Amino acid sequence: MRFGEIYRRCKENYNYIEHCHNQVSEKYGKIRGENQVITELNSLTESIKKNLGDINILQEVTHKVNNRNLTSGARLNVIENELLAKMKLIIQLYESLDQNKQGIGLDIKVPETDNFTEFKKFIDGLEFVFTKCPFFQSNDARLKFKSVDIGSTWLIIGVACATIATGSVLLNNIATFIDKCIVIQSHKQTYMMQKQEIEKSKCDKAEKEEIIKYLEKAFKIGVDNAIKELEDATGHQIQDGDERGRVEQSFERLEKLLDKGLQIYVSIDSPPETKALFEPLEMHYLSIAEELKRIEKKSDDETKG
Repeated sequence: MRFGEIYRRCKENYNYIEHCHNQVSEKYGKIRGENQVITELNSLTESIKKNLGDINILQEVTHKVNNRNLTSGARLNVIENELLAKMKLIIQLYESLDQNKQGIGLDIKVPETDNFTEFKKFIDGLEFVFTKCPFFQSNDARLKFKSVDIGSTWLIIGVACATIATGSVLLNNIATFIDKCIVIQSHKQTYMMQKQEIEKSKCDKAEKEEIIKYLEKAFKIGVDNAIKELEDATGHQIQDGDERGRVEQSFERLEKLLDKGLQIYVSIDSPPETKALFEPLEMHYLSIAEELKRIEKKSDDETKG
């Protein structure tokens, strides 16, 4: 998890946990609003422990609150004091780096690799999508590289724009494009599976070729429909074959990057309506991550076998 996300969680939850800390009862060792404290502590524990080391204090707080076995309100006070101190340190460190003044934009997680050539291919793919795709061309707003963040490899991309509204339009177009790319990716997977089944069938060669031709046509219609929906959503009409070709190439390149583990999020400072457009994409990233883990585990098991 990127440092900026840890900062955001600490920043959003600090005041509430501090408030609950002040509500601890010495007599009963309980916390008012206990269920919400459990939720907040669980969300913080893994991210902070993973990125800043094994902080046993967090595990102890979570364990005690989850089990409701608080032998002493005073003991919980000590634990929470240390937790709040850790959170405050994270907040102060992040804000001292001046990264919290990002403005609207994107946080992009680059697929993990230790190979320079492969990393360059990832960046080249992103560069093509963001600079060549017609749906992202605008006279009023443009993407600009700002910095990187720790916690895997995160690129911080800002939006240079005259107004927040024009910047939001660009981000909305990007979210819509990613959504359509995911739809096309699903269609392509279905097409490839159907094609493999036909090729394995006992049909004669001419019949197989005819069926596969119709499958290809159906897939092409799906791509055409996605482009038409993008035109309607963004207000940009594809002008010629060159623009259409760049859109199709952008779909292909982004699809490959998503398969490798690329993730694109909207920045913390973006408007709520823009954040809402990116939220459904997070579930897709999670499903890809689980699939990658499954493939890696299968590969490891086969190697051991």
